[in-house]
Amino acid sequence: MKGLVLFFQVNYLLAGKGRCPRGQSEARSIKREKKQTKQEEGKMEEAEEDDMACGDLGNGLGRRPGAAYEGENAQNYSFRSRKGSGKACNSFLSTKKVEENEAALPCSKRNSFYDGSSKNPVTSLTRQKSSESSTEMSNEELKRQLREALEETEILKVELEASQRQLEGKDEALKILQSMAVFNKATSHTKAMLQKTEEEKRTLEKEINILQWEIEFDQDRFKNIEDTWTEKYDRIYCENAALKEALKLRTEEVKTLKSENAILNQQCLEFLAMLDVNKQKVVQENMSLNRSNITDITGLELAVLGACTCNTSGGQPCSCAKMAAVTRKQLLHLKQEIELLKKSKDEAYIMADAFRIAFEQQLMQRKDQALRLAEVIKIKKETKFINWKRLKEDGSVKLQGNKNNLGQKLSSLLSSDADSRKVEELDNPHEILKILIDLINDKEEALAHQRKVSYMLARAMELKEKAWAEDTEGHQGKAVQPVGPSGP
Repeated sequence: MKGLVLFFQVNYLLAGKGRCPRGQSEARSIKREKKQTKQEEGKMEEAEEDDMACGDLGNGLGRRPGAAYEGENAQNYSFRSRKGSGKACNSFLSTKKVEENEAALPCSKRNSFYDGSSKNPVTSLTRQKSSESSTEMSNEELKRQLREALEETEILKVELEASQRQLEGKDEALKILQSMAVFNKATSHTKAMLQKTEEEKRTLEKEINILQWEIEFDQDRFKNIEDTWTEKYDRIYCENAALKEALKLRTEEVKTLKSENAILNQQCLEFLAMLDVNKQKVVQENMSLNRSNITDITGLELAVLGACTCNTSGGQPCSCAKMAAVTRKQLLHLKQEIELLKKSKDEAYIMADAFRIAFEQQLMQRKDQALRLAEVIKIKKETKFINWKRLKEDGSVKLQGNKNNLGQKLSSLLSSDADSRKVEELDNPHEILKILIDLINDKEEALAHQRKVSYMLARAMELKEKAWAEDTEGHQGKAVQPVGPSGP
């Protein structure tokens, strides 16, 4: 498709830039030839009249036997100089233009053009004769000739511009053809690359379309979510406003109840002041019992109250409800005691395991220490006393320094001052090791005793907490017991 488009463009350029100048040049060349023929005929007639007037019958007019055509050349040169250099240049360009346009012009026009050009020597002869004979030529004829020359130059300029345009069109056509040739000679790799790029472009366009659709879908979804949240916010705002109004009403009710309660308390105090001391004590005990009954109601009691069918006045719980609540509490306390016993049992097992493991570790350490001491004793017996003495004499200073260093290090590690002094006073490393092993064993025993004491303290704390809880429950039961069970 691209090749066809370029081919049509080339034909359009050739048709648009080449045809019009050719037609114009042909018409102008025909007009110029007609003018030249008319001028030549007129000049021939004038020359014949001048020859007849001067008495020259065509024998040469200045020709000499030895120098043929001298006067003719001189007069021709003078005539050309008078006419100007522009006409000579224009005639030369016109001949070149005619040669270039030979292929485009038809045969008849080319023949007529060359016939006109072949008559140029005849016209030159006539002009020479006329120049010799016509000293009486008027200025009007010269002006006319100049005008004709100027017209010819303008015509030649137009033709030159047309030829330049034609050449430019041909250059453009050649460039287009060269580009077409290069495109046709392109390798298969470049074509494949172009196809790949086109495919990638298509895929990218598809992906872009998909992304645009996804963006639009997400925007719609976000709008829907925003609408739902706005609806929820409005609904919650309305509910909040309603709750605020209800809260205001409740606060007003609470205020009124508090004021009524204050009034009732004041009245109660006034009545108590009016009564005797014994009666005041009885009333205060009854009031404390009522308050304890109201405050000690738990979830279980409320459940029993809901299941009870007894009709009591004053909104107070009946005796069966209170007894059921007490039994429920006792069951709960028993369950808690069972759980505590299980915990204490597990702790006792853990304590026994801890003591057993500590005892086994101590036994293993004692065995290891005994084996090491036995090996050291064997090594001492096997070595000779003399070698030991020599080594001791040779390295007495070193051993003392090492002992001192070892004692200092061990004393720095020990926490108590008495143990560190004992270690510094000793010189034999075996004795130092024995002392350190004893100290380690003592510390392990102390740790085991501390563990045992901590377990015992924890157990005692749990027992105390349990006793305290039982005491509190007993006090509550005593407070409930005075209210006897009523008949169904």
